[in-house]
Amino acid sequence: DIQEKDRYHIVVANPPFGGKERKEVQQNFPIRTGETAFLFLQHFIKILKAGGRAGIVIKNTFLSNTDNASVSLRKLLLESCNLHTVLDCPGGTFLGAGVKTVVLFFEKGSATRKVWYYQLDPGRNMGKTNPLNATTWPSSWNFRRPSLTRRKAGAWMPAASTRLLLICP
Repeated sequence: DIQEKDRYHIVVANPPFGGKERKEVQQNFPIRTGETAFLFLQHFIKILKAGGRAGIVIKNTFLSNTDNASVSLRKLLLESCNLHTVLDCPGGTFLGAGVKTVVLFFEKGSATRKVWYYQLDPGRNMGKTNPLNATTWPSSWNFRRPSLTRRKAGAWMPAASTRLLLICP
């Protein structure tokens, strides 16, 4: 079990998907599945502090798969977290993914009330030489920087008391 001191305020991750985990590994999770990304998502929910926020990249089929593990994991996410935003990304957004992806933005501690679904259309092909950048986002988006402190000119860092976990393979 995870102690409070080992939990995180913020988790930002792009877990590997498509992997198949052995039964011995699956036994460590309440929702058993061989899909690596689904095991990571369960772990991220578990390690968040109450009120903690996450942004997790996952393949878009997570939203519609009808297998028991997908349905159970969506239920867990919707009941234990406020999934407030789903960002549907165009193919090629994440180099090497090979599948369309979504980014799930949620806060742990209260059930989902309303989900804002945004289909990102940058009006161009995405890829290594043409990545997402600040001009990709609609000007109407008002990005907040909660729990951040300015450490040096132009650089925003998590406040010293913020536990941040960043996982990108």
